[in-house]
Amino acid sequence: MRKNQEINKAVAILRKKGDLVSLEQASVLSDRLNERSVFDKYVAGVAEADRSEGIYYACRDAARFLKGELTLDELIPDHEQEDDIEPVEEMITITASEFRELLRRVERLERRAGLQKKNICNQAEKS
Repeated sequence: MRKNQEINKAVAILRKKGDLVSLEQASVLSDRLNERSVFDKYVAGVAEADRSEGIYYACRDAARFLKGELTLDELIPDHEQEDDIEPVEEMITITASEFRELLRRVERLERRAGLQKKNICNQAEKS
Protein backbone atom coordinates (compact mmCIF):
# COMPACT_ATOMS: atom_id res chain seq x y z
CA MET A 1 0.00 0.00 0.00
CA ARG A 2 1.27 3.44 -0.92
CA LYS A 3 1.81 6.34 1.45
CA ASN A 4 -0.66 9.20 1.30
CA GLN A 5 2.08 11.55 0.10
CA GLU A 6 2.84 9.34 -2.91
CA ILE A 7 -0.84 9.00 -3.74
CA ASN A 8 -1.46 12.73 -3.44
CA LYS A 9 1.51 13.45 -5.72
CA ALA A 10 0.16 11.05 -8.35
CA VAL A 11 -3.33 12.57 -8.08
CA ALA A 12 -1.92 16.08 -8.53
CA ILE A 13 0.08 15.04 -11.61
CA LEU A 14 -2.92 13.29 -13.16
CA ARG A 15 -5.28 16.19 -12.50
CA LYS A 16 -2.77 18.60 -13.97
CA LYS A 17 -2.67 16.52 -17.17
CA GLY A 18 -6.44 16.97 -17.33
CA ASP A 19 -7.37 14.42 -20.04
CA LEU A 20 -10.27 12.01 -19.47
CA VAL A 21 -8.13 8.96 -18.72
CA SER A 22 -5.92 10.86 -16.27
CA LEU A 23 -8.93 12.30 -14.47
CA GLU A 24 -10.46 8.83 -14.13
CA GLN A 25 -7.16 7.50 -12.77
CA ALA A 26 -7.05 10.39 -10.29
CA SER A 27 -10.59 9.47 -9.22
CA VAL A 28 -9.54 5.86 -8.61
CA LEU A 29 -6.59 7.02 -6.53
CA SER A 30 -8.65 9.54 -4.56
CA ASP A 31 -11.36 6.99 -3.82
CA ARG A 32 -8.71 4.32 -3.01
CA LEU A 33 -10.41 1.76 -5.23
CA ASN A 34 -9.01 -1.76 -5.54
CA GLU A 35 -8.88 -3.78 -8.77
CA ARG A 36 -12.22 -5.47 -8.10
CA SER A 37 -13.93 -2.12 -7.49
CA VAL A 38 -12.42 -0.76 -10.71
CA PHE A 39 -13.75 -3.76 -12.63
CA ASP A 40 -17.22 -3.28 -11.14
CA LYS A 41 -17.22 0.44 -11.90
CA TYR A 42 -15.79 0.40 -15.43
CA VAL A 43 -16.84 -2.99 -16.80
CA ALA A 44 -19.62 -4.70 -14.85
CA GLY A 45 -21.51 -1.52 -14.04
CA VAL A 46 -21.42 -0.07 -17.56
CA ALA A 47 -23.46 -0.97 -20.63
CA GLU A 48 -21.39 -2.75 -23.28
CA ALA A 49 -21.79 0.11 -25.74
CA ASP A 50 -20.39 2.60 -23.21
CA ARG A 51 -17.40 0.52 -22.05
CA SER A 52 -13.91 1.71 -22.77
CA GLU A 53 -11.11 -0.81 -22.46
CA GLY A 54 -8.52 1.94 -22.43
CA ILE A 55 -10.08 3.66 -19.44
CA TYR A 56 -10.58 0.35 -17.63
CA TYR A 57 -6.95 -0.74 -18.05
CA ALA A 58 -5.66 2.70 -17.09
CA CYS A 59 -7.83 2.70 -13.97
CA ARG A 60 -6.78 -0.85 -13.15
CA ASP A 61 -3.18 0.36 -13.32
CA ALA A 62 -4.07 3.13 -10.87
CA ALA A 63 -5.45 0.50 -8.48
CA ARG A 64 -2.26 -1.53 -8.94
CA PHE A 65 -0.26 1.61 -8.13
CA LEU A 66 -2.23 1.96 -4.88
CA LYS A 67 -1.43 -1.63 -4.04
CA GLY A 68 2.28 -1.03 -4.68
CA GLU A 69 2.57 -3.18 -7.80
CA LEU A 70 3.44 -0.25 -10.11
CA THR A 71 5.76 2.70 -9.69
CA LEU A 72 4.81 6.29 -10.46
CA ASP A 73 6.90 6.12 -13.64
CA GLU A 74 4.96 3.07 -14.78
CA LEU A 75 1.61 4.66 -13.97
CA ILE A 76 2.43 8.01 -15.58
CA PRO A 77 5.35 7.40 -17.96
CA ASP A 78 5.31 10.88 -19.49
CA HIS A 79 5.38 12.92 -16.28
CA GLU A 80 8.32 15.17 -15.56
CA GLN A 81 10.12 14.26 -12.41
CA GLU A 82 10.81 17.27 -10.27
CA ASP A 83 13.88 15.63 -8.74
CA ASP A 84 15.47 15.04 -12.14
CA ILE A 85 15.25 18.65 -13.27
CA GLU A 86 18.62 20.30 -12.91
CA PRO A 87 18.66 23.87 -11.69
CA VAL A 88 19.53 26.48 -14.26
CA GLU A 89 22.76 28.26 -13.45
CA GLU A 90 22.52 32.00 -13.53
CA MET A 91 25.40 34.34 -14.08
CA ILE A 92 25.71 37.33 -11.83
CA THR A 93 28.12 40.20 -11.93
CA ILE A 94 29.85 41.65 -8.89
CA THR A 95 32.41 44.36 -8.48
CA ALA A 96 36.08 43.62 -7.97
CA SER A 97 35.92 44.87 -4.39
CA GLU A 98 32.98 42.55 -3.62
CA PHE A 99 34.93 39.66 -5.15
CA ARG A 100 38.01 40.42 -3.00
CA GLU A 101 35.79 40.60 0.11
CA LEU A 102 34.28 37.21 -0.73
CA LEU A 103 37.77 35.74 -1.17
CA ARG A 104 38.82 37.14 2.23
CA ARG A 105 35.77 35.59 3.85
CA VAL A 106 36.47 32.20 2.25
CA GLU A 107 40.10 32.35 3.41
CA ARG A 108 38.95 33.14 6.98
CA LEU A 109 36.60 30.16 6.91
CA GLU A 110 39.36 27.91 5.61
CA ARG A 111 41.71 29.07 8.35
CA ARG A 112 39.10 28.44 11.02
CA ALA A 113 38.33 25.01 9.65
CA GLY A 114 42.04 24.24 9.46
CA LEU A 115 42.59 25.34 13.05
CA GLN A 116 39.69 23.23 14.24
CA LYS A 117 41.08 20.18 12.46
CA LYS A 118 44.50 20.78 13.97
CA ASN A 119 43.04 21.12 17.47
CA ILE A 120 40.99 17.94 17.07
CA CYS A 121 44.06 16.03 15.87
CA ASN A 122 46.15 17.36 18.76
CA GLN A 123 43.45 16.38 21.27
CA ALA A 124 43.23 12.88 19.77
CA GLU A 125 47.03 12.45 20.04
CA LYS A 126 47.02 13.50 23.73
CA SER A 127 44.34 10.93 24.63
